[in-house]
Amino acid sequence: ELCPAREVFAGSHDPQTEQMLATNSDGEERWVETSYSPIINRAGEVDFVIGVIRDIHERKTLESRLQQTEKLASLGALTAGIAHEIKNPLGIILSSVEILLDEKRPRDMHREAASFIREEVQRLDQRLRAFLQFARPQPALPEDVVLGGLVRRIVHDLDTSLPTLSIDLDLCQPDPIVKLDPDQFRQVVTNLVLNAAEAMENGSGRVLVRTLERPDGAAAVEFHDDGPGIPPDLQPQIFDPFFTTKASGTGLGLSVVFQIVSEMEGKIEAGRSESGGALFRIELPGYQQPD
Repeated sequence: ELCPAREVFAGSHDPQTEQMLATNSDGEERWVETSYSPIINRAGEVDFVIGVIRDIHERKTLESRLQQTEKLASLGALTAGIAHEIKNPLGIILSSVEILLDEKRPRDMHREAASFIREEVQRLDQRLRAFLQFARPQPALPEDVVLGGLVRRIVHDLDTSLPTLSIDLDLCQPDPIVKLDPDQFRQVVTNLVLNAAEAMENGSGRVLVRTLERPDGAAAVEFHDDGPGIPPDLQPQIFDPFFTTKASGTGLGLSVVFQIVSEMEGKIEAGRSESGGALFRIELPGYQQPD
């Protein structure tokens, strides 16, 4: 009658599981998992509570080591990626400085070397911004947003900066309202459209951006392009940091997209569009219809 578990299971009869640190008889702290299940009588009351305590210390220790190993592997990949992206521009800058220091070189060659230095410094700045954005993402500031209206504004801005690319819209009605950070979602759309443009010859082709409503109460956004598509053997790697098939890419664009969509509690998948090009599909959590 005095068992506090009776009160715990008064409203719900679902088993309760928890992990905690416990101290054994030797004074050693160990991770244990406790699981309690009620035994219900015919009147629907809790007669007994069965409790099971499992020692999971070894498992938690291995999980901690695995997490540390994964962190070190990510750090190694980040360091290797930074080194690779910085090495080439630094080589060009160094050779250009050698030209500038040689007073016997023609003035036109000095001017060209100075131009090379400026271009490579700008490239380094862009690369480092991308690395910082990936390594230290800004916290999201979600708000209620009309999805189709936001997509239309983003695409309008992209149309002016990508004159050789045709971006078509297919927006569902009624326009769903979703909770997300508009600035971060703008970055997602921009990265996916730019990724499509870079995959097509001379950046010329067509991208279709489509919004959909799902039966399970979620919204989706699809990006279809006319490019060569994603080879099936590469699909599992395209969201990995520093993975790229482009000669001048950092391999962070799609990783940042994956990171932002995950923070939104959404999901992104890649596949083949009906036209044979690439398809990226973003599923966003539950939405509501506007009044």
